[in-house]
Parts: sequence; C-alpha cells; structure tokens
Amino acid sequence: MVSSSVLLVLPDNDTRRGLVQAVTKAGYECFGVPTGEAAVDAFVQQPFHIVFTALRLPGRDGSATIESLRWAPGGEQAHMVLMGARTDAGALEREAARLGALTHLIGDVSVGDVLRVVERIVRRELRAGSVPPPGMWSSSHDETRRYTPTEGLEGAAVDRHAIHEPSRTPSLEGRLADVPFGSVLVQINDSRSTGALALTSHGDRRPTTTGEVPKKVIFFRKGMPHSVRSNLVEECLGSVLRRRGIIDQSVVDDSLLRVRAGDGRQGAVLLAMGAITPQQLHEALEHQQEKKLLDIFGWDAGTFEFAEMEPPQETLTLKLSLFELVLRGVREHVPPPRVVKLLDPVMDRFAVPVPKRLVHFQQMDLAPELQMLLAQLDGQYTVRSALGGSPTVRPAQTSLLYAVTCVRAVELREFPLEHGVSQFPSEPAPRTTAPPEPPSAAALLDLEAALRAFREGEDALSSGAFDDAQEAFTRATELDPNEGIYWVFLGYCRHAAHRDDAQEADRALTEVVAGCRLVPGMAVAHLLRARVLKDRAEWSAARNAYERVLHIAPDDPEAIVELRALSTKTES
Repeated sequence: MVSSSVLLVLPDNDTRRGLVQAVTKAGYECFGVPTGEAAVDAFVQQPFHIVFTALRLPGRDGSATIESLRWAPGGEQAHMVLMGARTDAGALEREAARLGALTHLIGDVSVGDVLRVVERIVRRELRAGSVPPPGMWSSSHDETRRYTPTEGLEGAAVDRHAIHEPSRTPSLEGRLADVPFGSVLVQINDSRSTGALALTSHGDRRPTTTGEVPKKVIFFRKGMPHSVRSNLVEECLGSVLRRRGIIDQSVVDDSLLRVRAGDGRQGAVLLAMGAITPQQLHEALEHQQEKKLLDIFGWDAGTFEFAEMEPPQETLTLKLSLFELVLRGVREHVPPPRVVKLLDPVMDRFAVPVPKRLVHFQQMDLAPELQMLLAQLDGQYTVRSALGGSPTVRPAQTSLLYAVTCVRAVELREFPLEHGVSQFPSEPAPRTTAPPEPPSAAALLDLEAALRAFREGEDALSSGAFDDAQEAFTRATELDPNEGIYWVFLGYCRHAAHRDDAQEADRALTEVVAGCRLVPGMAVAHLLRARVLKDRAEWSAARNAYERVLHIAPDDPEAIVELRALSTKTES
C-alpha cells in the first residue's frame, strides 16, 4: 500500500504555510511544523511517508531531527529530504552521506521542487519490486551522489560486509590462533586506521540469525572501535533485554513479527509497544555493543581481515578505551587455563616497561595487589617473578599480565634492564645520586596492612559493627591514602553511624566523593555514593550516581530498581 503523507519542517512561517497549501492542493496529506522537536512529536502520533526538513532549525537541527525520527515507529521506512541554502551545500552532502538513504535539496526550495520529489517517490513505489527512496536532487536539477538504504537485518549486513568489504585489498589479515584479538586491536589503533574488521569464528556452534557460522564486523574510526555488528542470536537486542529481565520471550517474539512486517527497528517497535522505556533502550544498546565486542576475546579459532572504509552512522557508539577494553575482554572471556597456556612461553623473560602504554593500566582503578604487580614490571623481574607465585592460583594477576603483554605495554627480553637505564623518556635528566628504587619493603608492607584493614572493615560493616568498621577503614586510609575505595567505605560507614549529626554527615559525604574521584571507574564506589545521596534526599545527585553505576555495570540490579523509583522524586 502506497502512502503519500508529507511532513514539512521549516522555521519560516510564510514559506511553510505556502508549501503546505500547495502540497495539499496537489492531493497529498501535508502537515507543517517549525522545529525538530515538534516534528518528532507529530511523527510519533502519526508516521509520515515523506519528511522534508531544513538543515538549520532552532534547537534540534535537521540532522538530529532525522536521527530521532529513524528510531520512531515507521521512521526506518520514511523518505527523508534534507534542505538548505547554497552556502550549506557542502554540509548538506556530508550529512546526507553520514545519515544514509537521503534526498537533499539545495537552494531556494519551490513548490515545484517539493512536488517533483514527492511524485518521484510515489511513482517508484507504484512500480513492482521498486526500492525507495529515490536519488538525491538539487533544486537546480543537478543529480548528486546516491547512497544505499540503511541496512535492515543486522545478520545479513554482517554477512555482506564479511564477504565484500575485506576484498578491498585487506591491510591486515590473519588467524586468531596466531595473533590474539587484543594484539589486532592494538595494530589498528597504532595505525589510526578507519575501516572495518571482519571476523569469522571457527568451531563455534552458537545459533546465528543467518544460519551461518558466527561472524562480526567491527567498525573503526581513527584506530578506535566505533561500533559492532553481529549475527549471533544471543546478541540481538531482544535477547539482551530478555536476559536482563526487562521483557519476556513472548514480547521478543511479538516485536520480531512487527519488525518483519516493516514497523521499524526492534528498539523502536518495543518503545511503541510500551514494553520498554527510552532509558532502558539506551542502556541495553550500550550493553549490547560492549557484549558484541568483548565476546570476541573468547574466540580461540577464527580469521580476521581489515579493510579501510568509512564506518556507517550509528545511533550509539562504543565508549571504552582500548586498554580498558582489552583488560575486560581477557578477564571476562578468556578462561584462566587458556591465559596460563598463552603466557607460558614468556614466563622466564624479563618484563621491561613501555611507559606510554603501561601508564594506561597504572591509571586504572585496580585492586592494590594488581597495582603492586604493575610496580614489579620495571625490567628487573621476569614474568614468573613478577607474578610472585603459580599463575594457576593467581588468576587476576595472570589475566592482567596477559593483557599487558597483548597491548605491548612491556617488552619481553632475555636479560634484565641495566640499573640506571630508564624506560621513561619524560622524566628529568639522570641524577648524580642513585636511580629511583622500586617501592621499599616497608612501603609494600604498608599496602598489605592497608588491604588487611580494609577487609576487616568490610567484615565489621557487614555485621553492623559500625564503630569497628570505621576504625578499620580509618586505618586503611592512613596506611594507603591514595586508594580511593578505602575513603569511599570510610565515608559510607561514617554516614551510616552518624547520619543524624549534620557535621559528621557532611564529612562523610566529602570522604565518599573524594574517594570516587580517585576511583572513577569502580561501580561499587558510585553505588555507595548514590546510597548516601539518596539517604540525604538529594534526588538529582543520587540519580546521576546511579546512572554512573549503570554506565560502568549495566546489569547492576540495585541501580536499575532505584533509578525507576527515583524517576518520580523531586528536590525538596
């Protein structure tokens, strides 16, 4: 069935009214609005077949309006037309390319231009087997570049990329059995390449949307992972939402039927069904992107090919740093026995630091024992010595060491680094005195004592012995004042014991906030901060803290529940 409803988004009232009257007189249903916000509201109430929008709009501009409309029910099928002045011709073409499947009009738009585009679209759809939308046209009738429609089924899109994109003379290719996935990421990052990495898994029996073997395509921009597409059934949006307990399988099945019927993307369909909220959709999409990428670290057999190309426009992109990504991937998806096996060939080599890479791990929020391990990577210890024990009984340390070697944050040498030879080019000229020594035995003992005190505080806190817990956490902060989580627990404990004392309560909040600044990536720290803020009825700040928790740990049940409850709260 061919629809012919038209939405005009133009800020100039006279121009908009004149075009609406002319298009209506020509026999089409037409509606006009002055802003992008009004366009989204109108489209949600009634999807339009064709949307004309000016590039320059007050508030939400034309590009952002189109991106928002694509997520609304029916938005994926709508024909989008971007309009602008001749001075905006370059911007129009760039935005059309970025948004994909778009017509644009350049210059003063006349009634004839608008009707010509509408009639072309309608005629194309009246032809059997035609695929909308039409090519892009300027108001001077010069034909411009045409872009293919946005991909519909992700699994099929992955197959097309895996088959065709690497054929553009791959700049990097190989087997995952020979080159670990983390090392592949580092090579692409070092070259600052923009393109697509197509991966195929061998021996993986998990079901896919296409019936083929598991395949994924990672898009990169300037060396950083931008977005991921996958054909694994378990990584589809509906499956992610079901595992998180937000929807059940019957809702997943119903949404898929509507997607196949052409009602739009699954996220937009679930929103229209009232099955999820926009916030739940955003959180699930972030989690889905991370899951798709981290899962690849578990592939022990497969192939990869990288080819340069421009990444497609995505609604939501990855935000993980390269080094955090590799460490999480190794920790969460590479089994400890496999890590031990991979490290075995280099266990008796000396780990010489590569400062510009190792510093990324040193700045992470790691447990004290892992920070101590990084301090041993000074060129004087072998990998085995740095571990300080069997790799099979120290999985956290072994995973960190393997991640460090994957990203080449250390050089593995046959002989130790000579005393007095620094690997840190940014430090001052060599002193006339002895070179800096690694942490002293006394300092290491203080760190260990601080950790023991912290564990004592945790035990006391769990049993409700607030005074004992506060004393233990105070000891931990005195022994190791740079460890943020110790301050967070001290402040949380102080708040629990003295919440009715305004001065002590303020001191507690100060300690919690200061600790969170030291460990910005630790979910439990922000969770405790959120609890304190909620108890103080600081609703907005509490919501921000819980949102920070979900950014770090998308499945945290307390944060999910509390954010729902806080959505109705207002500051007193």
